[in-house]
Amino acid sequence: YRIPQIYKIIKNKSSNDISIWMLHLQSISYVLYIAYGVLQEDLVYIISSCLSFSQNIILYFVYFLYKRREELLF
Repeated sequence: YRIPQIYKIIKNKSSNDISIWMLHLQSISYVLYIAYGVLQEDLVYIISSCLSFSQNIILYFVYFLYKRREELLF
């Protein structure tokens, strides 16, 4: 579900629309979901949470990439 947001950031070359605090909160929740899946030994839950967390990692990367470019321009 994050793919359109990642695409928009790359297309516009701007990360101003992203709330970094919400991204942090979601990443923490995904880590907790993964831990829960491990404790319950639920492979489907682990995989789905890892996929969501990996999208957040990509979002972090493009966020900081474009945030740094914006700071260098100003």
